[in-house]
Amino acid sequence: CRYAVQLTLASFEWCSPTMTEILSSSSFAGVDGDERVVAKAALDAAEEQLRSLCASHAGTFVSVERRGAALEASLKELLATVVRAEEQVVIAKHALEQDEDSETSLAALSEKHRVRRRTLLQHSSLLELLELPSLMDACVRSNLYEEALNIAAFANTLERRHTEKNEVVLKVIAQVRSRQSDLRRHLLHCLKNQVTMPECLEIITALRRLNSIDLERQSETNLERVHSAMELTLQIDFLEARDAWLHQASTPGTLPGLGGISSNVNLHASEQLLDTIERYRTRMFEIATQFNAIFRAQTNAQKISVSLLSMWTSRRVQSFLTMLKGELRHMEDSASLRDALDACVFF
Repeated sequence: CRYAVQLTLASFEWCSPTMTEILSSSSFAGVDGDERVVAKAALDAAEEQLRSLCASHAGTFVSVERRGAALEASLKELLATVVRAEEQVVIAKHALEQDEDSETSLAALSEKHRVRRRTLLQHSSLLELLELPSLMDACVRSNLYEEALNIAAFANTLERRHTEKNEVVLKVIAQVRSRQSDLRRHLLHCLKNQVTMPECLEIITALRRLNSIDLERQSETNLERVHSAMELTLQIDFLEARDAWLHQASTPGTLPGLGGISSNVNLHASEQLLDTIERYRTRMFEIATQFNAIFRAQTNAQKISVSLLSMWTSRRVQSFLTMLKGELRHMEDSASLRDALDACVFF
């Protein structure tokens, strides 16, 4: 159209300038109108295409909006964290400027943290350490003497290693020492019952080891004298415990006393006296045999052991004679007296 209009204007050059301007103005006005229509149609098409694109990508726009809101919230939180970090930096600077000997100084806090971390790493070992008293108590009740003695010896090792007097370790050691006393009483109580020679030797060995564990804790220079005193005390405890077994009655129906004469009226007095004499003799012989086999093996304390056994035997014989004198008053039969005399000859 534009080219056609230009040809038309060229053919009418003869026209007046006013007429030419009018025609030119009207022609260009028509062209501009057509261009506006085309532009409007293109704009409408572009808007329609934009609407379709927005409708097809609506999820993307919503996601972008949500991401933007989340990013804004994260930025606000980061800003708040930076503010708190600035406060902590100020506190740290203040701690660094404090005296190192102060409890709130950074060096002191770092040392406490290091100690706590080391303690946490030794958590299982600390649990085993705290269970030592209960473990030793279980060993004592189960007659596991060797294991209980190993725990008692380990308590001495702990005491030597921890010279800084740790409160937890000291409490554990005190509880183990208490169980150690329980073990000694339990062993002495076992000697008050009927025990064979191997069992008696095992008990005395455990008691001697207890003495050696106590001896490790002594700081005296003359340890030999202390050891001799402990050995003498052990011999006295042995004889006292065996005395309790010697006085025990062999049957539930016996009267309390040195010989334990029966209160059953159906049993003849002479037969009961003979049983008492036999029991007293055999038990005394067994006690003396055990004492000689266990304590006289040591040459250093042999003289003391012999004198102690001699005194104990003399006292037991005297007690037996006192008991026998009281019981012979009830004897009216000469045959019973003869039998009692024959039984006493074996002493």
